[in-house]
Amino acid sequence: MTGETVAGEHAREFIHDRLREYDGVSPHADLGDWEDDSSHEWRQYMLPEGEESAEGCPIEISV
Repeated sequence: MTGETVAGEHAREFIHDRLREYDGVSPHADLGDWEDDSSHEWRQYMLPEGEESAEGCPIEISV
């Protein structure tokens, strides 16, 4: 995970600072760390407009 190294943590802070500057608001709380087993990466691709978190993955795969 990127947060496990000083360089990784610095990169993450840099990205979040750029997001703050670009969007004018703090990054969404669902933005997690790559390969973090406690977070669900799909949440990072479908962030809602507000501060709320998605309850379930909105993608359904039918076979």
